[in-house]
Amino acid sequence: MSKQLAMNYGPMEATPLPVELPEHLISLCKTYRDAVKLCMNHSIVPYTQGQWAEYMGMNEGSLSLILNYREKGRKRNLDPDLFDLIQRKAGNSAIDQFFTLQRKGGLRSQQTTANRKQELLAELAELENREAV
Repeated sequence: MSKQLAMNYGPMEATPLPVELPEHLISLCKTYRDAVKLCMNHSIVPYTQGQWAEYMGMNEGSLSLILNYREKGRKRNLDPDLFDLIQRKAGNSAIDQFFTLQRKGGLRSQQTTANRKQELLAELAELENREAV
């Protein structure tokens, strides 16, 4: 598969090591698709969706269908082999961070109402403390 990827996507440019995005942004992702979009949107060099699609060896419409999948219609998934390529091109590790946080149960969509309420109350108390100073 790696030879095929190299043929489709060309040689990788030298990019800096991927940086981590803030965890609060990652925690808002509900699916890997959201993490891919976050990764692409926080790229160190801005690319259009068409440029991303070309880089991945597909057309813009196909990429759009994959990233914006809703419950209706045929489900299409992004090849997991592309995750590393996307992150290296974008210069961040949002996709890996998403899967790590998902395994830990740290996504907002995985939290219970009681846990979320506690988190918000703690955040409110912190803000009130800052205001008092």
